[in-house]
Amino acid sequence: MTRVTRIQGFQRPFSRDQVTSWVLQPVLIAAFVALTTSYLHDLEPLWVLIPYGVLLTIFGVCWFLCEMRNPASSTVVAKWCVPVPSKPTRYCTVCNKNSPGLDHHCTWLNTCIGDINYEPFFILIVTGTVMTAYQAIIGIVMATTWHAEIVAHDPTMSASGSLAALWIHNIVCILLAVAYGALTAFHVYLLVLRMGTYDYILKYGANNRCIRLLRCQCRGSKALGAKKNGPKSPAQNDKDSIATTVASDRKASKSKVGHTASVVHSSKESSAQPSSAEIAAWKAEWIKKHGSDGDDVVRPTESLGDLARTRKVSANNILVELDGQVTSSASSSVAPMAASEKENFHDVDLHE
Repeated sequence: MTRVTRIQGFQRPFSRDQVTSWVLQPVLIAAFVALTTSYLHDLEPLWVLIPYGVLLTIFGVCWFLCEMRNPASSTVVAKWCVPVPSKPTRYCTVCNKNSPGLDHHCTWLNTCIGDINYEPFFILIVTGTVMTAYQAIIGIVMATTWHAEIVAHDPTMSASGSLAALWIHNIVCILLAVAYGALTAFHVYLLVLRMGTYDYILKYGANNRCIRLLRCQCRGSKALGAKKNGPKSPAQNDKDSIATTVASDRKASKSKVGHTASVVHSSKESSAQPSSAEIAAWKAEWIKKHGSDGDDVVRPTESLGDLARTRKVSANNILVELDGQVTSSASSSVAPMAASEKENFHDVDLHE
């Protein structure tokens, strides 16, 4: 389905915020006029409503210009009083068009704010701030200082009912004045910085407190929401980190392998089967020290498996078990072997 390029703010589809403003703003204007003309007498409503009428006229003209002007137009419009900073042409996904000097897309006006309509937009929000604040101030004075005089002038009037109507009007006007004031302060700040809303988001991120508070929408980039606030330190080189990790892993692996190899080598050396000459030398040394009882002569038919494992060897004694019988010197102590322990002679471990 082909998307429709929106030309101006009165073109469908209308946004929810736009419809809300169409309902709320006229209701507040009508309520203020009705309250002042009903509760004030003589010439008091006149001097209250004349300044309000001037503000309302400026507000209405700026609102109409913002809505009717096509932000994509290349027509150069002279700036009267607002020093608008230069901004590049950007694309708005809501309106489906490129707008020179695009500042942001305003959902309350349902149109882009660019070079051609930024000045009336700025005057609109300034006038809206002053107008709603003026309504709130007059309403508060009517509900406090002037209320006794208002009730005395009209005995049929309900005091509680008039107070309720005035304070409902005042609270709504205060909230609107705060909203308009925050938006105005933000754009004054941008003019001081010589930046646009979109540029501000690019620099400080879409999660910036001002952007979230004002619900600003700049649809030119989908990556704005992922941008962090403030400067970000450079990321570590992934290749270097991977190389360092691999090198350390290899080093640890080599260390483990070397340790394992040394253990295996030591085990093999300790478990190597002694030669016949070594056995004969051990036997001769044993007979020389402890004598022979007739059973100490190694018969040719004896297998190496018949010789038991030596438990302990020191400089003073040698412990050997022959034919399952332990022979030892008087100064030695031998731990008897379990009957089930049938080990080959290559497990003999001698230490001097």
